[in-house]
Amino acid sequence: MNRTKPVVRPDVGAAPAATCVNQAWWNFLLITTWCCGWLVDSPTVGQVIPSPSTDLPESNWNVPMPTLGGQQFWSDIRCFGNWKIQRNAVDGHYRLLDDRDIRRAWGSEESCQQELDRRIAAKQIQGHSGRLVILLHGLIRTHDSMNQMAKYLQEHSSQPIQTVCFQYASSQGSVSQHAEDLRQFISQVPKEVTEIHLVAHSLGNIVIRHYLKDSEDPKTGQQGDPRLQRIVMLGPPNQGSRAARLLKNSVAFRIVTGESGKQLAWQWDQLAAHLATPKHDFAIIAGGDESPSLIEQKVFGGPTDYTVSVAETQLPGAADSIVLPVVHGLMMYDTDVRKATLSFLENGFLTTPERKKPIH
Repeated sequence: MNRTKPVVRPDVGAAPAATCVNQAWWNFLLITTWCCGWLVDSPTVGQVIPSPSTDLPESNWNVPMPTLGGQQFWSDIRCFGNWKIQRNAVDGHYRLLDDRDIRRAWGSEESCQQELDRRIAAKQIQGHSGRLVILLHGLIRTHDSMNQMAKYLQEHSSQPIQTVCFQYASSQGSVSQHAEDLRQFISQVPKEVTEIHLVAHSLGNIVIRHYLKDSEDPKTGQQGDPRLQRIVMLGPPNQGSRAARLLKNSVAFRIVTGESGKQLAWQWDQLAAHLATPKHDFAIIAGGDESPSLIEQKVFGGPTDYTVSVAETQLPGAADSIVLPVVHGLMMYDTDVRKATLSFLENGFLTTPERKKPIH
């Protein structure tokens, strides 16, 4: 299969269209989409920003208590069962959360690892085994946005599977940092897990591709953990995002999306050089209508989910692809998207073998 065929970005030479876009409208759309996604994702409405600190104690006296939200500031680095160790993106301290998001330890990474290992040794926690699906959220979203997809996969799979939603501080660091967090997270998946599959929305796919590039063995060509099997990409900006480039001069965009948004908007060519084409079986689910509107044609150059165009999702080497009439920020909640995702994970095709549409 030819993986080297170039993909033309749909906005090349399209400067006049960009000048037709009302910047205030795009700012309003961005902030509205972010707020709606935030409310849909999280049971807690309120982000608490921790105070920066350079002195991280090895361990601290801990009062078990629920977290206070602020998921945008935490990244997972280890998961065992439904217990997680997370790192704070602002001051770098760590915390151990149980399966009810109750904090059981905090301080240094070592102290949290020790507490988790102590509970594992005491058989208080049961780890994952067999087939595991890791789900990644998109930019300015949280792991909660993928919870319903994870539940659907577990309840409707014809074979036993387990799921875990990987949380990363998408607006608080670079894509390379998120990729490193994913590498550490996957590297600590218990050996009892025999297969690992990935499902990602939007920026989560760019994080995966960066992880695969960073971990590729120059001698064998092996990408990432040897247990990796299939990948499903939901609305991936594989060729960048025209919406991000249109908003790159927006103060609201820069504040909300942080370093990762800057890389999508200003530094795509540099970022793309660090992204691998997966050597694993992967499929792409894009959002768009068969008959795009005039706005879609002028602004995005064709069908779009109003954040990423269909053309921007494409990546040569995909084993299957499909376009469904869904909006970018809500596509993971769509029944057809969920069915297609599960079908590819189980069978290697999104709908039926006869309707497979590989990208060459």
